[in-house]
Amino acid sequence: MISMSRSQGRRSVEDLIARTPAAVPVELALKAIADRKARLLSGGLVPSCPAPAVEEPDVAEREPMPLLDDTEAFAAGFWQRLKEKEDAKNKTPPRRSKPRLVVDNDDPVPPAKA
Repeated sequence: MISMSRSQGRRSVEDLIARTPAAVPVELALKAIADRKARLLSGGLVPSCPAPAVEEPDVAEREPMPLLDDTEAFAAGFWQRLKEKEDAKNKTPPRRSKPRLVVDNDDPVPPAKA
């Protein structure tokens, strides 16, 4: 473990900050902030935004709901369509995996192919 006095540590941090290219004195930083704030408030850097080309839809408008006169027939048709989808999925054969070579480390000589 390296022992370092508090003044040595503080001095090395100050030296490191002084060598950093982005480090600037506090006075210059505050002046740059004040200049940028003045330019922004005067409208010098804010680009004008064009009006939107497409009119936004009214999200508060209610969606029309279909009225069902015969709910039992609708439910039966729904389950029929669902069953047809499941049957279509089950008709396709599952993918076959590629053949794999099994290596038995106990027997270094592979068995002869018949």
